[in-house]
Amino acid sequence: MRRMIIALFTLFILTACTNLKNRESRELDEQQKKSLIVLLEQIKDEFYQNKTDTLKSSLAPGLKNMVIKNRLNELDTRGIKIFSTEPIFEGDAAENTIALNAGSETLYYQVKYNLEDTNWKIIEFTERRK
Repeated sequence: MRRMIIALFTLFILTACTNLKNRESRELDEQQKKSLIVLLEQIKDEFYQNKTDTLKSSLAPGLKNMVIKNRLNELDTRGIKIFSTEPIFEGDAAENTIALNAGSETLYYQVKYNLEDTNWKIIEFTERRK
């Protein structure tokens, strides 16, 4: 029994290490990085005009993002200011912190992006503390 457990554990470790080696790592060029920054600026500009079309089209498919899309329809975004950090790129993914400020209240979100074909998609919003 003990040998069986050791064999399974060893097999699990070798399989996990093999999968890491086979994972394709993709480096982004400056134009792809700049396209995310341009997308973020476009979302900010539309937000100030109470438009959310670019933001909605940038959300990756999924149940959580579908709920976000529905809530955006009900939201008046004209009084909300957006502040963001520069994206940190890792492979074909990126993330940054977004602050939404309305009056004296500020909400912080960790946002993750993924490059799908030639378009950046928002794959995750995580609310965080200051």
